[in-house]
Amino acid sequence: MNMKNKLGLIIAVVIVTVLVVGASVFGIFFRNNQYDDYVETKSGQLQSGNDSFQSNTLSNIESGMASGLSSNSQKPVHNIKITGDVPQKEFDTELYSKRAYELIYQFGVSKFNDINSISVSAAVQYAFLHMYNDSLVDMNSNKNMIYRQCKESVLKKEVAKYFDLKNIDLKKSDLYSKQKGIFEMWEQKLKANVYCDSAVKKMSGGKYQIDITFYEDKDKKMLKDRASVVFKKSGNSFILDSLKKNQ
Repeated sequence: MNMKNKLGLIIAVVIVTVLVVGASVFGIFFRNNQYDDYVETKSGQLQSGNDSFQSNTLSNIESGMASGLSSNSQKPVHNIKITGDVPQKEFDTELYSKRAYELIYQFGVSKFNDINSISVSAAVQYAFLHMYNDSLVDMNSNKNMIYRQCKESVLKKEVAKYFDLKNIDLKKSDLYSKQKGIFEMWEQKLKANVYCDSAVKKMSGGKYQIDITFYEDKDKKMLKDRASVVFKKSGNSFILDSLKKNQ
């Protein structure tokens, strides 16, 4: 082998070595990154690959470390007192009191009369998160944020479980990727402690009203807010009919 060929071989070996070491370092960094890409798929959803997508809406949602939670492994400790003669099997007042908390404090909804009272992005993300969590304030702890993808046909059915859709174009949400033709998000950690007194009453037309007093602390010594929220029966779900937080 002449000197020219030997030199070429040495250069090739050096290049391969550099590429292997670089790939190993990248792999170690990626595994340690708190934004590891992990997806749980359901019927009608898509498998995801690595993606750097981060919704603008996420910045408007309260951190899961709020309301006295000190770590992701700590379970929420609620203090919810319910009054009224509505059986839980008929209407789960505790669950829908938590839903009211989610809308008011995690999605910034202080008044709601119809679907136009809330942004498309907020409605989409609220339903998207609830696909995996019956109660956002009781979300399971995950070490890493989870990346989700969903088809429009599936998400449209999910949104209809919480809001009266009417003629809303879900694709106006900032969670919709025009390039991919899907909805996508990083699932936030939204665990929180809920301290409230909820007085429920049944109304006509399959509606239930909850008058809620929220507190800052578990012992309910510090008043936070008062709110009145109405849910109405729609198929197998109760959708939001109205909400008003009293100032």
